[in-house]
Amino acid sequence: MLAQAIAPRFRFPQTQNHSAQSVKLASQGARYVVAELTSAGNLLCDQGNPQEALNCFLKAMQILNNCKTLGDKRVAICHYNTARAYAMLDKNNEALEHYSKALQAAPRLVQAHNNIGMLLNQSSRFDEASEHFKKAIKLDGLFAPAYYGLGVALQSMGDNVNAAFAYQKALTFNPESYPAWINLGLVCYSIKNYEVAINCYREAIGISDQDAEAFYSLGLAYMGSGDLKQAAAAFSDALKLNPDHESAQDAVRETMYFLLEKQA
Repeated sequence: MLAQAIAPRFRFPQTQNHSAQSVKLASQGARYVVAELTSAGNLLCDQGNPQEALNCFLKAMQILNNCKTLGDKRVAICHYNTARAYAMLDKNNEALEHYSKALQAAPRLVQAHNNIGMLLNQSSRFDEASEHFKKAIKLDGLFAPAYYGLGVALQSMGDNVNAAFAYQKALTFNPESYPAWINLGLVCYSIKNYEVAINCYREAIGISDQDAEAFYSLGLAYMGSGDLKQAAAAFSDALKLNPDHESAQDAVRETMYFLLEKQA
């Protein structure tokens, strides 16, 4: 019994090494669990289950808080994913808080700046939003979503010229951006550049032809340009997709009246 009692003293250096090894193994285990929780959370987000995803991300956050050796990058990713889940649950204040924490850990995280801008746009805080989009663009000049978000913010503030430029940049890097084509069309229509607006709406419809509002907007642009036949056709297409579209109903009657008047 005595030998067993004093044995740890003689093995003290070895015990120290063993403790260091245990810490290392614990850190590796924590890293693995965080990775698994992150993968599970992302899958749940993709499946449309943000609450369960949030639970996974919060568990990962707790592990990261208890294990300070895993690094800022993992902390940033965890805050980013947590924010994404909160945003899906329409808890924007919590989402903004975690996106901000993600940026504290990783200031060059482009997507966090972009997503903060998107949430601020939703809250009509367009001036603040534009600053985050500009920061994202400064970090990555090829990041199309930030140009689109900046366009939305500027257009909402009445700066149509710079909004148009932002949408054009977004489309340069992502020509398949349906909302960018639509919004650029709206800007061009508002400044009475009907031919460009027509082109924008037609590009949008070429990407997706199931939106009655796009055909209605196209019809308005044709009316502005004086092409009543094409306007009537566009309004009719809008009504095929949405027979209850009252504005399209009124517009098609108006264009048909003008067409008949011209023929008389």
